[in-house]
Amino acid sequence: MCRNEIEARIVFFMSIVDLAVLRLEYIMQQRLAGTRRRRPLGITIIAILLFIQAVFEIVVGIFSFFGHIITNPLSGLLVGWIPLAVGILLFILAWGLWTLKPWAYWVTLVLEIVNIILHFLGYGQTHSILAIISGGVISIIIVIYLLVDRNVRRAFQTGL
Repeated sequence: MCRNEIEARIVFFMSIVDLAVLRLEYIMQQRLAGTRRRRPLGITIIAILLFIQAVFEIVVGIFSFFGHIITNPLSGLLVGWIPLAVGILLFILAWGLWTLKPWAYWVTLVLEIVNIILHFLGYGQTHSILAIISGGVISIIIVIYLLVDRNVRRAFQTGL
């Protein structure tokens, strides 16, 4: 072997080693960056409650849709699709909270504030006053928890 061939092979092996080292560094960075943030217990509870509510809304929407479509197709369309849409949105929101997506934090915060306003303005006039107040109180507790707990803000990486 001549000297040029040896140098070429050395350069070739060094480039392979360089690529291997770069790949190893990349894998380590991904593992460090991919370390899971711990989901606070309260967020887990809120996500599970939203998931249960989503399932309930979807079931109610399906039954309302098929129940009203027989008597009045237009009311079935309106009454059935609204709970279905709300259920799907709640399901997406529950998933976002479960996986600690920052957008889920903000959407939950806004929706709970809207829920507070609606409950205390008499939303759902067929409900008892206890149901209206308790729904508003639960939303108030969720808003306070989202805004006050440092672990929640850290988990969602919010700047608050």
